[in-house]
Amino acid sequence: MPATLMGIDPTKVDTSATLPIGYEIADPRGGILAGNTIKYVRANATIAVNNVVCCDVAFATTTERHATVVNSINSGASTQMIEGVSDCATVSVTSGQFFWITVKGRATAKTAAVTAATNPKLGVHSVSGTLTAITAATPSNAEVIAGLAAASGKQAMAMTDTGTPSAGLSFIILS
Repeated sequence: MPATLMGIDPTKVDTSATLPIGYEIADPRGGILAGNTIKYVRANATIAVNNVVCCDVAFATTTERHATVVNSINSGASTQMIEGVSDCATVSVTSGQFFWITVKGRATAKTAAVTAATNPKLGVHSVSGTLTAITAATPSNAEVIAGLAAASGKQAMAMTDTGTPSAGLSFIILS
């Protein structure tokens, strides 16, 4: 587990970088977030609270692509690897701002049609910033692509059905 850093406020959004982007630390908030890892990143799009994000592999500065994020989306033809969840900040962030995302541990993420007891494995959904269950019975091409991307990035598992803790959200575990 990464070390904590004194004086860090994971809910703060910065207009200029106050730390090196890509910096990972243990979440200093403790409680149910104890054991989480958070990462300091740059937004390259408007990102709402609880959106699932991926690294922007098209960002102009190639040495900063590992820590520049956009909303995840499954277009059917392609999908991105999950990098984390924008659940530290309490407001939406806009392109060019710097903020913390959860990259390991418990997070609250946007989900669609998730039933944790029967389909806990999650992949990127066609709705921007949202996760959905990857079903095994008859997967669509988009689900297969989402499954491959999930295997390459952070694995996301549902802890609760969509709607818990509130409408359109689920508690998830990122590993």
